[in-house]
Amino acid sequence: MIDFHAHILPGIDDGSRDPEETGDLLREEAEQGVDIVISTPHFYADHTSPDRFLEKRERAYRKTEEKRQEMISRGLAVPAVKKAAEVYYFPGMGRADRLCDLTVEGTDILMVEMPFCQWDRDIYENIREITERQRLKVVLVHLERYYRLQKKKQTWEEILGLPVVVQLNTGSFLSWGEKRICKKILGYGLPVILGSDCHNMRSRKPNLRQGRAAFAGMMGPDAPDRAERTAAELLEERKLT
Repeated sequence: MIDFHAHILPGIDDGSRDPEETGDLLREEAEQGVDIVISTPHFYADHTSPDRFLEKRERAYRKTEEKRQEMISRGLAVPAVKKAAEVYYFPGMGRADRLCDLTVEGTDILMVEMPFCQWDRDIYENIREITERQRLKVVLVHLERYYRLQKKKQTWEEILGLPVVVQLNTGSFLSWGEKRICKKILGYGLPVILGSDCHNMRSRKPNLRQGRAAFAGMMGPDAPDRAERTAAELLEERKLT
C-alpha cells in the first residue's frame, strides 16, 4: 500500500519531532501494511525559498534513511520513503519558477494544499496554469477540508473540472461528519488517492488500514484497491523531459 501524505521526516515541520519518532511512525506504517510512504513536509513560499527548503528536507531525509537502515539491520520491515512536499497555494503560483523541484520524487506530481477560503477565479487560473502551462499533475490534498468553505460552488466545480487528482485523508472516513463530505466529493467521479496525513504517534498516527476499511464500507469492497491503483499509476509517471 502507498501512504500518499505523511509528515514523517524529522524536525522539518509540525510532523515527526526527531528520528526516534520517525522510526516509530515507520514501524506503525509497516504494521498497517504500507510499502511506500510519500513524505510531504509543508512548503510555504512566503516563509522560505525553494533552495532553503530543499536543503532542510535533504537533511531530514538523510536522517530518515539512517533510521530506516538501522531498523532494517535489526530485521524489521519498513516502507520505502519518497521525497515530496505539501505546497501551500500562493498568488501567482501558476507562473512560479521551481515548482517542478517540489514534485514527488521522480514524477511530475505536485501536492497542493489549497487556501482555506472561498475559492475565486484567480485561484482557478493558477491551478489551470500549473496543469496546462507547467504541465504538472496536481494532487489536491485533503480536499474534504475545503468543502464547507465553498459557499459558492462554481469555482470549486471548475477546478475539479481540470485534470486534477483528489487526495482524501483516511482519518476522514472514520469521522461521521467528514465521511459525509468525502462521499459528496467521491460523487464527482475524479481520480482518488488516500493518505493518512500522519504527524506523530500521539494524536495523528498512521491509520491507512482503518481508513481503507471504512472507505470500503462506504463505497464498496473494491474502492480501496481502485485508489491504490491510481496511486501506483501516478508514481509510475516519470518526469517530462
